[in-house]
Amino acid sequence: TIIITTCGGRVFVLAQSARVRGDLSVSSSSANTWSQVMRAAGQPLTNIIATRGTDRAAFALAADSTIWTWGDNVLLGNSTARVNRDYASQMTKPSGLGGIKMIQMTNFNFNYTFNQTSYYVLGTNNRIYSLGENNNGQLGDNTTTNRLAWINVLNPNGTTVTDATWI
Repeated sequence: TIIITTCGGRVFVLAQSARVRGDLSVSSSSANTWSQVMRAAGQPLTNIIATRGTDRAAFALAADSTIWTWGDNVLLGNSTARVNRDYASQMTKPSGLGGIKMIQMTNFNFNYTFNQTSYYVLGTNNRIYSLGENNNGQLGDNTTTNRLAWINVLNPNGTTVTDATWI
């Protein structure tokens, strides 16, 4: 999977996984052509300043600090179960967070059968928020509990990280 964010804020994907293409198509016929990510039919995802992705899911940050996701078994950050999305869906931001500086995502595909994605957001308040799979403690909350809603990443002593500059 390769994701390109243009200077004009549009997003294009080249991927084997149909849903990560985000073009409302679950056809495998476009695996070798660029797909423009859509929010709905005829409505491309626009105003994007950063994208991250894995082989089965993608994550985008817009200039207005909205966050978007699409792909297999993605999370929307609103405490609901994972969903499959073949188009970009707006995510719920962490509670109380104003602006977003940076995004990141990771995943673990067990035998390529289930996408286990983790999402990370660095706020303008220098806090890191995480969401998703936590089977190896990768969410940084000193547990291995999966999270359907955003949580604060913790320092080793259990206090909230408040001085992050990069993820």
